[in-house]
Amino acid sequence: MTTCYPCGLDLDKCASIVPSQECLRMVVDADSTFTFILTNARGEAVDITGDSVKLTVRDVKGGTLKLQKTNGPGAHDDPQNGKTSFTITRTDITATPADETFFWVYEIRRIDAGTSQEHVHLEGAFVVEPAVGG
Repeated sequence: MTTCYPCGLDLDKCASIVPSQECLRMVVDADSTFTFILTNARGEAVDITGDSVKLTVRDVKGGTLKLQKTNGPGAHDDPQNGKTSFTITRTDITATPADETFFWVYEIRRIDAGTSQEHVHLEGAFVVEPAVGG
């Protein structure tokens, strides 16, 4: 058994309280697909076969909701290997001036089907850029 430092729990039962941080970028007038692989504290893929995974975008952490999408069981790309994707279409991003760049925040949250516990796996900046030549 490998244990987590400093809590001493079995790593298979331990979730990091600090999610991985990645920046996502998209252009306001284009469809974009983002693919994520959810991992445990050892960096191993988590089986999300029965789980739901939610992408939430807000203007600031805890602020106004800008976008939310959920993939339920059966909607993941490769659930045994923790892989799921979200497509954000040009109509998902509304009420933004076409000539401004927006710096929002996002998180990827997994809802465990067995325990109903929620785990944040990824978070970071969500940048929406104006159209090229816009």
